[in-house]
Amino acid sequence: VWVQPGDTLTVAYLDAAGSVVQTDTATVDTIGPVFSNVSPADGTVTANTLPQVNFNVTDLGSGLTAGGITLKINGTNASLTVFSIQDGFGGIFVHHSSWQNATTSFPGGFGVQESVEFNLEFTATDRAGNTTVLVTKLTIDTTAPTMVSSAAGSSNTTVVVSFSEALDGATVQ
Repeated sequence: VWVQPGDTLTVAYLDAAGSVVQTDTATVDTIGPVFSNVSPADGTVTANTLPQVNFNVTDLGSGLTAGGITLKINGTNASLTVFSIQDGFGGIFVHHSSWQNATTSFPGGFGVQESVEFNLEFTATDRAGNTTVLVTKLTIDTTAPTMVSSAAGSSNTTVVVSFSEALDGATVQ
């Protein structure tokens, strides 16, 4: 039998005489859950050492259960609060100690290193067993850049300044 996502199959159980004794129906679901409204966005750099994580995950096929949704921060499981939304769940993670605390010496931390990019790994598995994994990158940078050097530029009409780290030119005034 050839089926596609969303197709409905009905199976009839027959007795020895060929009469229908019972039927069962199943809808084909081969499509995994979909994440949206993920915050912080992929590639975010923040000075906040305990950022709030928010997301939505939906599944239009077999549906989701709250137990099928997980979040790992820097490889460590995080305890999520999930709530129902249309066709799925919203998730929120709020932590009250710095993510930079080491997980072995300070329970509840995630061992995130200063100015080093790390992963937020979102996983959702629907009732049919389809799994979607979304990995986003985040950097916690609490150290302000410092000026390393400055010099007059060509014809003394510009100033060339070097900083201790790369800067977003749009933020320099």
